[in-house]
Amino acid sequence: MLPPGCLATVQRSNVLLDACRRGDLVTVKSLGTSLYSEPSHVHHNQSRMVPPIRVALCEAARSGHGDILRFFFDEIPACRDAPGGERWNPCTNHMHSQDIPSQWRFDNWHNMLPIVAATSGEPQVFQTLLDYGMSVQAAPERFTSPFEFALAHHDFVISEFLLSRGASIYGNGEPLGDSSLHNAARRGDTDALQFLLDHGAKIHGTNALEGAAKSGCVPTAELLLDAGADIDETFVPIYCFPDDESDGICSALHTAIKWDQLDFVRFLLRQAQTWMSRMAYVKLQCN
Repeated sequence: MLPPGCLATVQRSNVLLDACRRGDLVTVKSLGTSLYSEPSHVHHNQSRMVPPIRVALCEAARSGHGDILRFFFDEIPACRDAPGGERWNPCTNHMHSQDIPSQWRFDNWHNMLPIVAATSGEPQVFQTLLDYGMSVQAAPERFTSPFEFALAHHDFVISEFLLSRGASIYGNGEPLGDSSLHNAARRGDTDALQFLLDHGAKIHGTNALEGAAKSGCVPTAELLLDAGADIDETFVPIYCFPDDESDGICSALHTAIKWDQLDFVRFLLRQAQTWMSRMAYVKLQCN
């Protein structure tokens, strides 16, 4: 059984996170100041029951409460005085990573707040982060950009907002050099692909058709080919042969064969035959 002091801390922590979700700024101000302003005064065992500040920030962002984010950024020392001015990335010094409960670990990652903000459905939440100097491309290491995250969740309002604030339509090259078109094609997400094309994304050099070949999604390939994708475009080895980079460059056809996407192989061969028939017809007309 928890000592009374620890139990009280757990209760206050739960109330704080709930207030962040509900947008109860009065409660957040009271408990946030109490729990985070003087962490060195918190008893060692008791401190591990206080959620990392990043968790509270993510709860507020996820629920669309920019005013709570501003309170933390302006009034809580760990945010206000964060190294490099990164108020959205405060460290909770008394919290040891191995002690963080599993339900808090995702939100406590470095730079996770912009990803969470991209799922809020509220552009003003992300605008709050930008107002405090955060890059529109900020994301955890080896993680797709906020724009790509919003796009994958079909939040096209946030996606358009982020583009208007300078986000790259091709993403941030994570993981392993992927592009937004490649990732959408690999998911078979024709809605996201159409959004990208409608907003000026160019297919060449994005490995989008290779992504469609990996997943075997024929409708995605049809959309890409109709938009001008080159059926014979080649790709660097890391995309096509992740288990053997010595196999050399390859095309979407090679990729589909490698990943046992036989229906996709048949589709590409039919497309090639159609293309050759068209070229033969053009030559006949010219003669």
